[in-house]
Amino acid sequence: MKYRQKINQTLFFLCALAVAPSAMAASHYKDRFISQYDQNGDGMLSLEEFDSARRARFDNTDTDGNGVVSADEYAYEWEDRLDEMIEKERVGKMQAAREEFASLDGDDDGIVTAAEFNALGDQIFAGHDHNGDAQIDAADLELAAKLDAGGGKNSYAGGGSRSWIRMPSAQSAEGFFELFDVNADEVVSRDEFDAERRASYSLMDYDRDGGIDIDEYVADYEERLDRQIDRIRRGQVRQAYVRFGALDDDDNGEMTFAEYQKSGHRSFARFDTNEDEVVSMADPLPTRDRPNNAAADATREQRVSSTN
Repeated sequence: MKYRQKINQTLFFLCALAVAPSAMAASHYKDRFISQYDQNGDGMLSLEEFDSARRARFDNTDTDGNGVVSADEYAYEWEDRLDEMIEKERVGKMQAAREEFASLDGDDDGIVTAAEFNALGDQIFAGHDHNGDAQIDAADLELAAKLDAGGGKNSYAGGGSRSWIRMPSAQSAEGFFELFDVNADEVVSRDEFDAERRASYSLMDYDRDGGIDIDEYVADYEERLDRQIDRIRRGQVRQAYVRFGALDDDDNGEMTFAEYQKSGHRSFARFDTNEDEVVSMADPLPTRDRPNNAAADATREQRVSSTN
């Protein structure tokens, strides 16, 4: 019984790590939006407060103080903030890896045996093999979609507090195929799955003693985590230059505060659902089909122009 409880704890833990941002509550995303600009810490964000915080961020980004932001300045500022967010998340994921090891170690002897590791593998495969034919394919995905239908998924397109370090998880269909569909034929047989699990176990058993201790488990996870972080950082920096090009309306290679604030005010307007120029957690959550208010947008644009 204790061993089964350990496996169930691990499955729950892995599912929690695999939750995509779109599956999180929209209120969490709004809370993050407020907190990053809430200068007086009252849990509410006025348009004036938002503009002030954005002005401070723009000026901090303008490192040469010439009143405009170049593509490099924009990318460097984003990279610095991204690194701070990634490091905080990295610490949490490393702690989570230690807790995951404890869940896998069914008899609490400090060693995850092949039997313990394989028992979790059995649970994972069975969780995806909805028709019980010993392979995961399109038919299983269709059955999974039917099971999920009517589950009250959040329709808010931008909802969720973002996870910057997205590690593939065997608990999600996408992650499962990424990890185990070696020949990329969109079918994972039980033999293919077991072979990959054996390879993973062997790679973690650095000292080849037939068992995995916590140092081996954490070291393997840390290596994979840091490779993923490096890929994410490179991609995010490239995207920063793309975003700069979109914000630089006149394509002159320099972004003014007015150009910078166009996207900022679109974000503010999305959450200011009652259009009182204050965003708070008490406001109704935004919906995907909420129409733009041209008059409110014009007022905000005029405000930006006057402060530029």
